[in-house]
Amino acid sequence: MPKTNHYESLCNDLKFYIATFVPSKPDREIPYIQEYKDVVVDWYNKYMVRDNSVYRNYTELYKHGISSQQIPFMKYGFFNYKKEIKYYRVFLSPYTGQFEKKAISKERCINIYKNRMKITFTKKTTK
Repeated sequence: MPKTNHYESLCNDLKFYIATFVPSKPDREIPYIQEYKDVVVDWYNKYMVRDNSVYRNYTELYKHGISSQQIPFMKYGFFNYKKEIKYYRVFLSPYTGQFEKKAISKERCINIYKNRMKITFTKKTTK
């Protein structure tokens, strides 16, 4: 493949040397990372806290640490979250460290159910 510019034709050592002088923009956080952090905080505050402490965000929880024995149970937090977002709009409360739920309208739930039925019905008829 032909080189598109002179920078591409340089060896890796020179590229790294040049990169030290060229400012780069900060990396953006991937959108689902914040959702992951919220689910972990909600799960930990609901099921793993044994005293009255509340972890309001992921950085507090990260400083405290999650033990290796608790990690296998983290999947239940994601399973519950996946079920809840079908019927509720959820957001992490900064006061309680848990998700607050607001019900999705009944019409939207019915439409979701009807769309699933159409998809399963068409799959059965095509076989």
